[in-house]
Amino acid sequence: MNNYVVEERDYKDYKIKLVSDDCPESPRDWCNLGKMVCSHRNYNLGDEQLKNSSFQEYFYNLCDIDEETPTEKAETILKENIVILPLYLMDHSGLSINTCGFSCPWDSGQVGFIYCTLEKALQEFTVTNKEEGWEAITVNFGKSLKQQILEVLEYEVQIYDDYLRGNVCGFEIHNEEDEIIDSCYGFYPEHAQHDEFGYVFKEAESIIDAYVSNHDYAML
Repeated sequence: MNNYVVEERDYKDYKIKLVSDDCPESPRDWCNLGKMVCSHRNYNLGDEQLKNSSFQEYFYNLCDIDEETPTEKAETILKENIVILPLYLMDHSGLSINTCGFSCPWDSGQVGFIYCTLEKALQEFTVTNKEEGWEAITVNFGKSLKQQILEVLEYEVQIYDDYLRGNVCGFEIHNEEDEIIDSCYGFYPEHAQHDEFGYVFKEAESIIDAYVSNHDYAML
């Protein structure tokens, strides 16, 4: 891998290097709540690529809606069975994806959707009043199931955006001879924290602590 150094920190007699991860695993290979369905002539994005059908046909089939169903009724069925967000792609000196769109109309546009079915949501969350609709079903802290799902979907898109933009890192621990004695990769930023990769340094520091402790014990 051709990793470049993002940041360095000294800890005890070692140097911790935060480096880029040039070959990260796609977060869409993880166990996700949402499913991304996309259509793009140049890229395979998300989880499923539409080739020979429209998004309307895809979601109508998903919810067993007949093509003869009146539009208003079809929209009601969709709202009752899935939570869905649009996906927009920016393709300019790299790729970026979000659910709200980009200000540049020439290099960006809608590329698909991310969604979660009510059936899957009920399997994943402990909920109350299951027989009610999205808004009435509640989960932790009194949130509606729909609100909780939307937050998870937004988070999954943010993680996928980090992946597309190459915002994934690893750490390398170097000794005084600048030899790598340990390393680990595949860390995504914690956007809610000021120091987005601070937890990665803490992970490396704990390894150094264990290494020093074992070394001191062996010297007894």
